[in-house]
Amino acid sequence: MTTNETQGLGSAGCPIGFGWALLPLLLMMLAMGVGVIVLGVDAHLLLVLGTVAAALVAWRHGYRWGDIEEMMYRGIRLALPAVIIIMLIGMLIGSWIGGGVVATMISA
Repeated sequence: MTTNETQGLGSAGCPIGFGWALLPLLLMMLAMGVGVIVLGVDAHLLLVLGTVAAALVAWRHGYRWGDIEEMMYRGIRLALPAVIIIMLIGMLIGSWIGGGVVATMISA
């Protein structure tokens, strides 16, 4: 096992510096600001642009597409429980509003 594999970097990737890691985030923030506020473009397309930028940075640092894909899947698996909890809380609050519980609590 190579040093990169023990660090979870894949077989060909090298560590990505802070500046390179910040580049996709800044690009996506700039694209979101200009695209949504100025141009009125759908935000989903701009999020895909940020994902492509992050993949290109990883590819430039020697990661293969399979490694990049696995890192994306790992990130989704880590974030999914929090997303589900937030969705459940939203559904609970929505049912409270629909059932009049919130209005009753405010007027009481």
